[in-house]
Amino acid sequence: MPLPHLITTVGGSDVTILEPMLRYYISLGIQSFFLNLHLNSEQDPIRETVEQITRRCGVPITDTYIGPWHDIQQEAYAKPRRDYPNDWFLLADCDEFQHYPAPLADIVADCQRHNWDHLKGCFVDRIAADGSFPTLDPQISLDTQFPLGAMLTYPLLLADPRKVTLVRGPIYVVRGQHYTYSPTGCPPEVHFIPVHHFKWTAGIPQRLARRI
Repeated sequence: MPLPHLITTVGGSDVTILEPMLRYYISLGIQSFFLNLHLNSEQDPIRETVEQITRRCGVPITDTYIGPWHDIQQEAYAKPRRDYPNDWFLLADCDEFQHYPAPLADIVADCQRHNWDHLKGCFVDRIAADGSFPTLDPQISLDTQFPLGAMLTYPLLLADPRKVTLVRGPIYVVRGQHYTYSPTGCPPEVHFIPVHHFKWTAGIPQRLARRI
């Protein structure tokens, strides 16, 4: 069974977690990446940093989008799925590390066998032991830096903690990959994927203020 492609979008002010994220999914066997680079302008200095990281990881940048994040986010995740409607895709922002109970090829095969067209999961917000927002060090294990799991996304931000983790082709997924209206997904009692969420790092108050 072929492995899924991975779709992600990276940009903004801090891409420190990008290299650990790419190496994590490579360790799961992912070989095909659709990595979208989001820039605020042609001169955005984050471009050079992302290019250096992707070269080290051997993952090319697929597309570059320039402009407001809300205008491009959904299209960046939808375009590769329209182009390859018969394939499976793993959808993950660069601070999202999905933990599967079996090899990805086995999970996809299980979905194919039961005619399921997507899997869902939920955030496990990962935080520092003292509740602070430390600067992420990509050379140190994320589990060491952020050893606690919590539910912050909903009670603190009133944001949807659900995620569509694996999906087949052009199945419609709402912006942010939080939900799909397809009725033929894998039942959560069979597979419900923990999405370890390393959002709570240095600069998070400022990033949330900009988003608001």
